[in-house]
Amino acid sequence: MFARTTRENIKQEDSEDESPQALSARDGRGGLRDPVESSRLALVGQATQHIQTRASTRPAREVAKLNAEIEMLKGRIREMERSEKRLRKQMALRGELLKDTKGERDEARTECLKAEEALEERGLQLEAMTREADRYRGWWLTDYYSLKVVLGLVPNKKDVEVIGAAAHSRFATYSAALMRQ
Repeated sequence: MFARTTRENIKQEDSEDESPQALSARDGRGGLRDPVESSRLALVGQATQHIQTRASTRPAREVAKLNAEIEMLKGRIREMERSEKRLRKQMALRGELLKDTKGERDEARTECLKAEEALEERGLQLEAMTREADRYRGWWLTDYYSLKVVLGLVPNKKDVEVIGAAAHSRFATYSAALMRQ
């Protein structure tokens, strides 16, 4: 029994060194097998090789597929980078437009404040002139009625012309002073 085990071990070691086709042609005792068995074993060997070839092409196909997907993703990345650059340029332009608009808004606000101040100043001047005109009107009415009463008391009609001329010159002087303000 020990001898058989040793022989079988030696045959196994020898068979590990041989190719599947060489093994398929031998029987377990070292002799040649019958042709049907040999062809069946040859077909099994070929099928095994085909499966190994298919298995080796399967990773190649997967690698090619993955490479194609990587290239597609790289293309999408480039497209997104271009899009990002374009959007950044648009943002920069909009930022500049926003700064310009804010500057123009501030200028318009300043001009508006100046115009409001000038309007307020003109309003104060108008109020002062209205008070002056009311004062003048009061004076003029008083002077007119006083003059009318005085003229009625003057016995000589020629003296009335002198008094009227004096009143007119006072009116002209006062009006000129009012216009200069």
